[in-house]
Amino acid sequence: MMKALVKFNKVEDIVNFVKIAGECKDDVTVRKGRNETDGKSIMGVFALGFEPVEIEYLEGNKRLDEYLSAYAV
Repeated sequence: MMKALVKFNKVEDIVNFVKIAGECKDDVTVRKGRNETDGKSIMGVFALGFEPVEIEYLEGNKRLDEYLSAYAV
């Protein structure tokens, strides 16, 4: 299991993240504090806002790794 702490800055950042997460066959979970949502849900990710969030996903997804590394906190 991989974990990344990231901060998206623009609407497009979240839209692109959700598209990439949607391509994953495994779960992608986004957490902020006690709140948790499916990383494939655009409404859920937007609801967490533009503050740092923790993203948890299975190892081996290079495209997601690369995308998240650009937003690492």
